[in-house]
Amino acid sequence: MKKIVSVIAGLFFAVAVSIPASAADLPRTHLKVHGLWSMLSADKEVFRPFWTEHVTSDTGGQLTTDYTTFDQLGLKGGEILRLLKMGVFDFGSGNISMMSSDFPEFNGTELWGVLQDMDTVKKATEVYGPVLDKIFQENYGSKLLYFWPNPPSVLFCKDPVSSIDDLKGRKIRAYSPPLSDFIEGVGGIPVSISFGEVTTALQRGTLDCGVTGSLSANTSKWFDVVDYLYNLPGGISTWFSAVNLKAWDRMDPAVKAYLSEQFVQLEKDLWANGIMQMEQGISCNSGVGECTLGIPGGMTIIESSAADRARLAEISENVVVRRWAARCGDACVKTWNETIGALVGMTAVPAE
Repeated sequence: MKKIVSVIAGLFFAVAVSIPASAADLPRTHLKVHGLWSMLSADKEVFRPFWTEHVTSDTGGQLTTDYTTFDQLGLKGGEILRLLKMGVFDFGSGNISMMSSDFPEFNGTELWGVLQDMDTVKKATEVYGPVLDKIFQENYGSKLLYFWPNPPSVLFCKDPVSSIDDLKGRKIRAYSPPLSDFIEGVGGIPVSISFGEVTTALQRGTLDCGVTGSLSANTSKWFDVVDYLYNLPGGISTWFSAVNLKAWDRMDPAVKAYLSEQFVQLEKDLWANGIMQMEQGISCNSGVGECTLGIPGGMTIIESSAADRARLAEISENVVVRRWAARCGDACVKTWNETIGALVGMTAVPAE
């Protein structure tokens, strides 16, 4: 399968210098890197070790980093591209949908009910990546490097859910407009709360249900405050990594060549981690089955029915996609229809 690096950033990484025979021969370089939330598996298992251990040891200490996370800095998630543009960081990462208040296009890969498996998400990021990269460069002075996935987002509720209709009237955490549209489509009440605030909101009754990837909730111990996992996978949240273009231009060509090569493997490792999270998420939350990435819990797992999944598809096409198309505008919709829409066999039509 093609890699997103080669698809959206071929010329960007076409550095006209080879990597030195030994990475230890690189010029000494210090990088400011912003990672994820520190409790997430992708941060603990892949991203942080890459930046704080691998690049330093692999280069004999020639490349070093200052590494920070959202929770360490008290950020909510949507600020990262603006901070990257300001040069606060050289490299920054985040959940693409959390930037959608700036550009609705950022929701294009996370329209609830449209992309339901990892392989389709991978293909969607490849065809839609150039659309987002153009926005990054023109508006944030940054370059999109690669994507990777969370496991499918599911619902964590304090009370049992026997069907999708039971969500009616419940206060449910929403982290993007398409998710809010889905919640409203089932008669629920969307509540915009950042990931780091969900546990407290569930404890206080501000929320009846939270929504996120199964293992992300597990490693944040949502099972301490809710008892039920409703396994209705609505979407696979996509994360991105980007670099400030001015910072990249200042780097020695050999450093850029070295990092470009390393990012190819890093992307593979992040995708592999996302797939492992998907496989273990339900097991870890239930406490039954393999759980090496998370914490064994004791939640009751409620599987969605065929009728629930059919209802999800109906809400996705008639509510989620149509509302997003109305927000995004004609040019945006045309691009989506030519890329992700063509991939999944769906045509976005704006709601009237």
